[in-house]
Amino acid sequence: MKYLVSVALIVALLALSGCSWFGGGSSDGCACCRHGSCRPPVHPKDSKQKVALRIVNVLDQELFDDAHIASGPGVESICVQFDDIEEVARSWDKAIPVVVYCSNYFCSASREAASMLGALGFERVYAYEGGMAEWYQLFNETDRDLITGPAQQEYLSIVVEAPEEQEVAGENFAIITALELQNLIKKATISE
Repeated sequence: MKYLVSVALIVALLALSGCSWFGGGSSDGCACCRHGSCRPPVHPKDSKQKVALRIVNVLDQELFDDAHIASGPGVESICVQFDDIEEVARSWDKAIPVVVYCSNYFCSASREAASMLGALGFERVYAYEGGMAEWYQLFNETDRDLITGPAQQEYLSIVVEAPEEQEVAGENFAIITALELQNLIKKATISE
């Protein structure tokens, strides 16, 4: 009898959590990460906030949850894994500027994703190649409001210098520095 009560309790808890047994989500569209936490999916079109700048981290959800560039009024900061960027971006307004970033200068995903977005017809696409590691190192001590998350990942404190010879931007996107990105964020926040 205790066994049946235990099984019934487990099933009830799983049903209440909104996540399926295998972590695949529920019929209500709840997105469950591999850690079993469940949060509603983000639908920018449903948001009442006007998006003036979209900042996209192309790393996995776990790294995004640990540390990402903060959002704010007019600034949407989201995680879209590299493999999903083309499909997800098709629903975005192409007139809204998009900044793509990954971990650091060794990661080429930001450049590749920016190129894909440019090829899709986005008007203003930027690759921030310093990535989350550079952003963390620049602003963790001085302006922590620019970072969201506990920032516990080891890669954040490994100093990676920008290459002496920066690659030039692609034909349909520009390379952006941390200072330029900070200024874009300020402008987007002010325009809101």
